[in-house]
Amino acid sequence: MPEINFLRERRKKLTKAQVQDKKLFKLSEIGFGLTIAVFTLIFGVHLFFTQRLATLIKTQEQIRTEILGNEQIEKNLVVMVSKINILSERYKQRRDKQQAINYFGTVFGPNVSVKQIEFDGTDNLLTFTLSAKDVFSIDTVLSTLNSQEVKDKFIKVSPSNLRRTEEATYQISIAVVLAESK
Repeated sequence: MPEINFLRERRKKLTKAQVQDKKLFKLSEIGFGLTIAVFTLIFGVHLFFTQRLATLIKTQEQIRTEILGNEQIEKNLVVMVSKINILSERYKQRRDKQQAINYFGTVFGPNVSVKQIEFDGTDNLLTFTLSAKDVFSIDTVLSTLNSQEVKDKFIKVSPSNLRRTEEATYQISIAVVLAESK
């Protein structure tokens, strides 16, 4: 009689199920491993960027503190530069005034002297009075004031108020604009 083995079929089915279970278990292990790897990678990247952000914030605060610490120095520097510019302008005006006085003191010759010098710094206006011993010296003064050399040196030269004094000398007032007003 032929032998019927019921267990053999059952074993084949169990072995087949075990092989499928092993494949599913392997796939589950691989999926779980990949999931853990991805989460670990994401956590590492998050940790890296969090640390980097903390470092950048700390650096930013240090730089901000340094800038705020230098704020007073910068204010002092701006004030000092402003003062230097003002002093430079004042010295330029003083130099221009001194050069004009020296020029007009020597250009007219020995018979003419400069008197009553006044300087208006806001308009850069130098006014002075010339005193001459005779009418010929005044004629020389007027021709010199109208010369091209004087026109080139100064923006505007205006003679006015010519008079003869009791001592028989002649006086004339001169207004000279030294430079453009700011």
